[in-house]
Amino acid sequence: MENWPVAAGRGSRRRLRSGLSALPASAVDGIVPLFFAAVVLGIFNAILRPLALLITFPINLLTLGLFTVVINGAMLKLTGDVVCGFTVHGFWSAVLGARLLSVISFAINLLISDTGHVEYRYVERIDRL
Repeated sequence: MENWPVAAGRGSRRRLRSGLSALPASAVDGIVPLFFAAVVLGIFNAILRPLALLITFPINLLTLGLFTVVINGAMLKLTGDVVCGFTVHGFWSAVLGARLLSVISFAINLLISDTGHVEYRYVERIDRL
């Protein structure tokens, strides 16, 4: 019998790859380009994104921060242009993909504490008389 984390990893990789390939706005040629795209996106978000936010501060202020979604989409589109094997078709598809990434990141951050441990919260309803 196979070690269960290895089997779970293979299943996750298959679902991730098939899910990304099913989207008409993106294409991934394998797990290696996906890994490099994650690294390049992290570098772009660490270096270029703060500069872009600083330059576009007036328009970001006028739109009450909604222009940040466009900046995130631009970073994802730029990543798709740089990494071979990771393609994003169209700017607005990149904006939608960046929005999806931020929603997933938010959901994961809800489950992980500041110390890096997975936490759960027990909420009990108290009925008032």
